[in-house]
Amino acid sequence: NDKNLTHTEKYILEAIKNGYSFGEICILCRGNKHGIEIAKYLTGKGIPVVSSESLLLMNNSAVNVLVQFLEYFKNRSNIICAAAVINYLCKDKRLIIEEQRLISSLTKGKTLFEVLSELGIEFKNLDSLNIFDLCTESINKLKLIHGNENYIRFFMDEVHEFMVQQNSGLMEFLEWWEHRKSHASLIIPEETDAVKIMTVHKSKGLE
Repeated sequence: NDKNLTHTEKYILEAIKNGYSFGEICILCRGNKHGIEIAKYLTGKGIPVVSSESLLLMNNSAVNVLVQFLEYFKNRSNIICAAAVINYLCKDKRLIIEEQRLISSLTKGKTLFEVLSELGIEFKNLDSLNIFDLCTESINKLKLIHGNENYIRFFMDEVHEFMVQQNSGLMEFLEWWEHRKSHASLIIPEETDAVKIMTVHKSKGLE
């Protein structure tokens, strides 16, 4: 709960004040869900965090919305994916009323591309692009890079690896990503000065 989060932040800041570095601090959690919650809270407070769960590319909102956009591009009747894209864009700009109106227009038959056009986002000739260029164009037009640079860069590395290995299309990539996503993560140097977040299960070796 909120009390636990604020207490955790307080103890970390006290430890830093007493001469410890972020890299010397470790937080133990009951499970992955709690770890992700704490990582999100501390990151929002400007405290550097490392956890296996928060480093997974699939847990990054920008990577997630890019995959949702690709899913919609593959299947233009997938309103859930289209709504997820609109939700991300409106949440980023805090356009709650606008979001409801745009999602409503999706359910009434408008395509995601028509709705995006209302937000000033125009896509052209996407069908002629390979998967790498399609991702690049989507990242630029949806402005997914800001604040997500490393996650997007590592995701594009995954796309490149897929193209080298498979040299296939969008449908094949999405099937491949479905199996790959639980392992693909941000790789950071061991010496990174950041608070470590572990689940009790993963930390048993510390006993």
